[in-house]
Amino acid sequence: MTEQAVSRWESGGGFPDIQLLPSIASFFSVSTDTLLGIDMTERKKRLCEIRRKIDEACETCPDSTEETVAEARAWAAEFPGEEDIQKNLADAICKYTMWDEKPKIGLLKEAEKIYCTLIDTTSDTEFRNQVIEVLTALYCIGFKDTLRADACADKLSSMKYCRESVKTSVFSAWMQDHPEDDHLIIHSQDYMERLLTSFNSQVYSYVISHIPNTTDRWDEKIRYFD
Repeated sequence: MTEQAVSRWESGGGFPDIQLLPSIASFFSVSTDTLLGIDMTERKKRLCEIRRKIDEACETCPDSTEETVAEARAWAAEFPGEEDIQKNLADAICKYTMWDEKPKIGLLKEAEKIYCTLIDTTSDTEFRNQVIEVLTALYCIGFKDTLRADACADKLSSMKYCRESVKTSVFSAWMQDHPEDDHLIIHSQDYMERLLTSFNSQVYSYVISHIPNTTDRWDEKIRYFD
């Protein structure tokens, strides 16, 4: 940066190169947002308002409409760097058309692109796993492509290395020699609860969807539920 360049900026004859903004902000001990005149307080209030609306919509109206998608698209354009706001747009698109007999493929491809970008860029492992799950569903239900759905799901860790499994395995070994440390049993209980929830869901799906609902199969269905 030269004196002539700074003088030109101060007189309104030009603006700093965007690559210089971090250095300028560092010199004045401020953030680049402050340097650009962005009101962080108003930004946070706006984000809280949007997230509140998203939560309310999920609780009161699980479906999506053209208006819902349009609103989600406006929020995503307003906050392109907020991962949950971007995911909300992709989610809204999927809820709107993914379950249709003839879904709008162009919209689904837009949702796919958002999900793939989030998976590649997020540093939040839990969030990444959530996105992989919904993208897997999009491939399977929206695109009717079980091969891509299977490949997408493979990005998740196996049950053997999930946190519940590892904690249960390690702490169970510890408790054999330290029975007084019984507060760790909560990890085993949590793991069992999650496994049973998944198991019950799969049994229900199998009985309802795959066993014919004829009188000669009712006893078989009842045995599964028992």
